[in-house]
Amino acid sequence: MTIIRNVKIFSQGNICRGEIIIDGNGTIADIIHAEENPFYEKEKDTVYDGKGFLLLPGIIDTHVHFRDPGLTRKGDLETESRAAAAGGVTTVLDMPNTLPPTVNEKALSDKMESAREKSCIHCGFFIGATEENASHTDDFTEACGIKLFLGSSTGNMVLTERESIEKLFRQRKHVLVVHCEDDGIISDNMKEAIERYGEDIPFRLHPYIRSREACIKSTRYALEMAVKYGTRLHIAHVSTAEEVTMIAKAKRLNPDITAETCVNYLWFDDSPSGPEGENIYDMKKAFVKCNPSIKTEKDRKALLKAVINGTIDSVATDHAPHLEEEKMQAYGKAPSGMPSIQHSLQMMLTISENEPSLTIGKIVELMCGKPSEIFSLGDRGRIARGLKADFVLVNPEKYVRVVRKIPEIRENDLGYSVIAYKCGWSPIENEILRGEIVATFVEGKPVYQNEAYNL
Repeated sequence: MTIIRNVKIFSQGNICRGEIIIDGNGTIADIIHAEENPFYEKEKDTVYDGKGFLLLPGIIDTHVHFRDPGLTRKGDLETESRAAAAGGVTTVLDMPNTLPPTVNEKALSDKMESAREKSCIHCGFFIGATEENASHTDDFTEACGIKLFLGSSTGNMVLTERESIEKLFRQRKHVLVVHCEDDGIISDNMKEAIERYGEDIPFRLHPYIRSREACIKSTRYALEMAVKYGTRLHIAHVSTAEEVTMIAKAKRLNPDITAETCVNYLWFDDSPSGPEGENIYDMKKAFVKCNPSIKTEKDRKALLKAVINGTIDSVATDHAPHLEEEKMQAYGKAPSGMPSIQHSLQMMLTISENEPSLTIGKIVELMCGKPSEIFSLGDRGRIARGLKADFVLVNPEKYVRVVRKIPEIRENDLGYSVIAYKCGWSPIENEILRGEIVATFVEGKPVYQNEAYNL
């Protein structure tokens, strides 16, 4: 047996002091409250002292790009799973736009085998929808879902034939996760920007090139199809207030529709924030360039309201690392995407300081419970008897600064979170976050503890 003792356990919507008993299969055998008789360990049992910190279910991030295989200069299953563990993430669902893309059984099987060898956390994998596989997606029994790109992506994973798209919306076996941006609108906007600026396109134009209209048009189409066919549709990375309104209406017609936003859209917006009126694109340039784009303060506030009232069901990251030198290029060449999985929980805890309705319970629902429910991961996402012993132990009273390395002279009462991504950078470098990740347990084993990995 393994025992995690002296912790504040978040279970069934409440926080109680007690201890967790974990059996030899990595599942929760019992939860003992402080007022009950403690579990008397045997000599061979392993005991961890939680020091009174908060024990939450492990975070389930349902939208990541770990870049493995084919793009491993940016990140891989080993490095990014370690970064995830350092952030309290115990399960990820990885997107299919790798090299080769995950669009057939062999690519899926190879990824799963690689994860078993390299990853320190649980990994699931999406199948990318193509014209070739759209008619037989039910065959992919090991996939966690089907990913449909209605906007630019990698390789051959943009469907344009209406018949193929309708086949995907008619299928019932898998959750259909859709990236909603209209390529025609984006292409026209990009052409106009090139005509005006040539290669020197200002990064602040990103939300006008990858525009709200592109998101709205594509999301409207996906929702209409899902209502028509009763699809289990999951709208990925919602970024606009208008999409929130459309999703709320569509859910009343098809309760199987769900939606996610990403922590970056709750953290950043393009309002002036610099000393001379600069916005986030002026200051961070390609390091905050992502698809869909980060948009306005109004959008950010609407998204925050939507995650609190349940219109948006879950919060993921769209973790997508690139090398710094790639991000230093001009707008047209700099790739979109940013690393974020290591600090997603702490970012949400920080956001909650100015939003009382974003409680610990709501954060757990958005990042653990709902992801488990949407993607049928019923053996995790909660702390209850018989479920996987996947936990994050967090000190919510401690504040940490995001750094590349710990400074020689430490700041009083401030901890540090060292960036663990293979790419070596973070868009929130030097920011101060609420919450110290003390330990991360996967099936009862502490894969990350006290700033070190136990692998």
